Amino acid sequence: MNDHNGQVPLWVLANDLSLGQIVWLFQISAPQVRLAVAESFTDLYADTHDTPRKITIKRLNTIYSRLVFFRNLCAHDERCYCAHANERFNESVFQAVNDLSYLLDQESYIAFRHQFYELLRRMAIALPDQYCQMFKAIGVTDQSAIDDIVGRLPMQ
Repeated sequence: MNDHNGQVPLWVLANDLSLGQIVWLFQISAPQVRLAVAESFTDLYADTHDTPRKITIKRLNTIYSRLVFFRNLCAHDERCYCAHANERFNESVFQAVNDLSYLLDQESYIAFRHQFYELLRRMAIALPDQYCQMFKAIGVTDQSAIDDIVGRLPMQ
């Protein structure tokens, strides 16, 4: 505060805000601020990924809402693997995992996705007769995604 005329810089304040509070702050910010945030994520994505992707305010709102929904389920020890943030659009935990690709640099996202897929592979090995139903509940419905997840480890 001494270095910033009695003001707390946003990057310092953000360390003490919950995810829900950060999302709320984004949603009530002026349109030009939300646009600047979206453009920052677009730039981060372009800097760390092979293919650029435009990240819009609308997309950020959708991503943030989905992530807050699943974060709250986890925080309250509720089952999230088969939950849907929006039943109308069938928003699944698998979509939330994919959403993180927009917010994280490529290296961090690949590491996270690898750990998530590893958990799913271990589940598939432990429950060979049920894993297809479990994957569907999680939101993994595309056969190529299922093959990508379980195809790397031999089923026992």
